[in-house]
Amino acid sequence: MKRGLTITAIAVTMAVLIITVPAFAKDKTKGNRTGGSYPGNCPWNNSTLDLTENQQQKLTNLQKKNVEAGAKIMTEMQLKRVELQGLYRAEKPDFAKIDKANKEIRDLRDKRYELQNDFRNDARKLLTKKQLEDNPYAFRGRGRGNSMGHGKGGGGSKGGGGGGSSRW
Repeated sequence: MKRGLTITAIAVTMAVLIITVPAFAKDKTKGNRTGGSYPGNCPWNNSTLDLTENQQQKLTNLQKKNVEAGAKIMTEMQLKRVELQGLYRAEKPDFAKIDKANKEIRDLRDKRYELQNDFRNDARKLLTKKQLEDNPYAFRGRGRGNSMGHGKGGGGSKGGGGGGSSRW
């Protein structure tokens, strides 16, 4: 009886490991997909773009500039959201102020969207004609995997995602 339980426990443990270990294994065919957008995390370093050192350096500098500008906008948005929460929690909410704060948040979101668009356009300008022909979707905002894309297109598998230049 005790031996049977031990064998069953080992079999169940082995089955669980066989099923779960591949889920955590890194797929080396995907290149650098660590996510996030910050200097040093250059998604094009391990891509099929075949960039020169000069192009990589220019793209890294462009990305750094974009991240710094984006961080300022995101900080402003967070502060506006905190302000908006305070307006909603007031004993007598001032809906004119709430509408104004909502508009400011939308304007900041649009400003961030334009910044991302400018980054993509500037990054594409650094590529050669051959690189663009070989990688027509390079820096086009085609989604980031499951459920991350927005709008129609083929970027994400769940959300239908990320076709072309999408707006969140």
